Amino acid sequence: TLAASKVLFEKGSPVFITYNYRGGTLGVTHLPDHSIVMDFPLDTPLPLPVREEFRTFFPSTRIVSCVIGQTTQKVILRIEDDDDIERIRPDFGAMRLYAGVGDRGIGITKRSTRYDFVSRYFNPWFGVDEDPVTGSVHTVLAAYWGAQLRKSTLHAHQASYRPGDLELQIEGEIVHIAGKATIVLQGVIEL
Repeated sequence: TLAASKVLFEKGSPVFITYNYRGGTLGVTHLPDHSIVMDFPLDTPLPLPVREEFRTFFPSTRIVSCVIGQTTQKVILRIEDDDDIERIRPDFGAMRLYAGVGDRGIGITKRSTRYDFVSRYFNPWFGVDEDPVTGSVHTVLAAYWGAQLRKSTLHAHQASYRPGDLELQIEGEIVHIAGKATIVLQGVIEL
């Protein structure tokens, strides 16, 4: 969504875009500093027991707690703050064979000294082993970390192979997710 919006903002120069999707609409604004702000519905994190399958998916990872997004059904695993989130190597084969709670995507998160929190997001069930920067999982992460840290403004980092920083602003039942993008490739299709 952010990448598509970047192209539309750069090539078409609108200030606001509305996307329609199965769950409703998503508003996206282009700010003067070139940040792109997406308005998502905040997703309530519900406590979930840590399943043994989750430990199998992420061997040698010390899982502290688990929640699931009430709407998105995305699972969030909180790990020990001193675990190296970038070194986690999921067992994607085991994940692909699994059907059940968590097969809508699994995020891993922990507190950070540089950011309010860091995360990674995996969804091999939908053909994306690891998504670089994911707005939808931050709808749950924003609600979770907002409550944990008692903050409505959060600075987040998704530590994927193509990492990104996000600014999250909780306003009622909405989370404004701001980030920046860069167009790295352009081309022309000739018919």
